[in-house]
Amino acid sequence: MKDIALSGASGSQYATDLAAALSFPLSGVTYVGLPVGGEWKPIYFGEVSSGILVVHNSAGNAKMKDIDSGTFSGLIIADDIEHVHATIIGAVVSLTTAPNGNCIGNGNGEILYSSEAIMEATGSARQAISGDYSIVSYWE
Repeated sequence: MKDIALSGASGSQYATDLAAALSFPLSGVTYVGLPVGGEWKPIYFGEVSSGILVVHNSAGNAKMKDIDSGTFSGLIIADDIEHVHATIIGAVVSLTTAPNGNCIGNGNGEILYSSEAIMEATGSARQAISGDYSIVSYWE
């Protein structure tokens, strides 16, 4: 995912300095590499961001926190996630086995599973890489 984000294909972005680097709405693959113990907060997706969003670091403790507004359609993969107040259509994968926040949501946010949004996000990522690939299996 990081390589696709670095390529810039289909609006993909890679960022380590959130104040200067990301442009919204998000599209393609967005990879946010935070420092160890880093948090990305608050998060405003804008009207509709989409694609695949990865928030990660080498220690596996990068956190998305206070996702306050907007809509994201696609797949979010984060080391840890806390306080969803926005709308996420697709899926969220939290990689932590020990969340350290008080809750994933405590307001009016929604995480709405959509296989169509996931397929659209992963399909655009697939187009960004060279070579011919096929889906081997898929579970829903």
